[in-house]
Amino acid sequence: MITIYVDAGVRGNPSDLGAWAMFVVRDPESSLETISGGKCLHKVGKSIPGKVTNNYAEYCGILCALQYAREEKMDGFKIRSDSNLAIQQINGNFKVKKAELIQMHQKIREILCHFECVSFEWVPRTNKWITRVDAFCNEILDEYSIQR
Repeated sequence: MITIYVDAGVRGNPSDLGAWAMFVVRDPESSLETISGGKCLHKVGKSIPGKVTNNYAEYCGILCALQYAREEKMDGFKIRSDSNLAIQQINGNFKVKKAELIQMHQKIREILCHFECVSFEWVPRTNKWITRVDAFCNEILDEYSIQR
């Protein structure tokens, strides 16, 4: 089983400094508190130009994870994030109200049509893989702020 862990962040909310990151993990932990058996196959992250909110950054990360999965012809995978709002909205439990998120939500729904089996799960920030993805995301933010 493949799990994609996604995290994003901004420096200030909203901010002109945002980034997302993801780790593609094979056979991740059997419980949310350990990382035994997991192997990171791919990691990537990018800065987000323009004025962005934290929620928008989270959606960017999730959308990029789905685009990666589509390019790699993946199916039967999970996306895990520590953003409860984004996960609940994508799972249809919370309404999407912000215009910029509605557009991102629609793009995600469109891409989901290309997969047979994808699930979205919230995990706590203390999850070992999310902690690693968060650290990588902060490295990107640090690098971006030095370049400015």
